[in-house]
Amino acid sequence: GTPGIRLVVSSSDEVGLLARTLNQMTDQLETKIKEVSDDRAQLLAVLTSMVEGVMVLDIRGHVLQINPALERMFGISRVEARGRPCAELFRHQQLNNLVAMILQARTPHEDEIVLPLSRRHLHIEASPAGGERDNEACIVLVFHDVTDLRRLEKIRKDFVANVSHELRTPITVI
Repeated sequence: GTPGIRLVVSSSDEVGLLARTLNQMTDQLETKIKEVSDDRAQLLAVLTSMVEGVMVLDIRGHVLQINPALERMFGISRVEARGRPCAELFRHQQLNNLVAMILQARTPHEDEIVLPLSRRHLHIEASPAGGERDNEACIVLVFHDVTDLRRLEKIRKDFVANVSHELRTPITVI
């Protein structure tokens, strides 16, 4: 940002002291604002680069923030999501039940849902974030796409079932 205006100190009386104090306060404020701005930029960079979907909700279950990965998973935009109730946005009963339960219990929870159209399997980790008011982070949900993992598990189970069936058949014949 642009540097703040400083008061010119020309006297050493109360007015001069006040001017110096105001100048110091301006310096401290600028430093704090820069720190907050840097922290926000770093947090945004992390959220943007994550493979996992992230959604932050307030105490009412309204969306405060979603990251690009979540936009892709659900085919929604950050602009249309922000400020809207999660239940209205997703219309996924299992997800909405999970959100309602965590809002009430305020304890960490995990679940897995399957998206109806894409058939993607999403493992959800939900954690309370401590916010008690509207527009404060109350819950953070992290969505891991485990579709490929579930597919491999199914292939492995089918393979084991086939092998044990193939082994049983000749033994039965003998």
